[in-house]
Amino acid sequence: AWTVMQWQDALGGWHDVEGWRGEFDADGYKTWRFPEQHFGTGPFRWQVFAKRDGALWAVSAPFDLPDGRDQTLAITAAPR
Repeated sequence: AWTVMQWQDALGGWHDVEGWRGEFDADGYKTWRFPEQHFGTGPFRWQVFAKRDGALWAVSAPFDLPDGRDQTLAITAAPR
């Protein structure tokens, strides 16, 4: 599977976040790290595809990033 994080602009359009895409981690999860300037920003959404450039499998509900250091945010993506 291939994962992509997207951000939403003021007009409601979704855009891929450069650097926040790739295969699942070895433990079956996906972890992204981001700089402090992005703390508390959003909305974002997470997409899961069958493979890179493959069919869309699942999309999360929109969410905001954590607002501080050392926080974990668990996001579930629902099948499409």
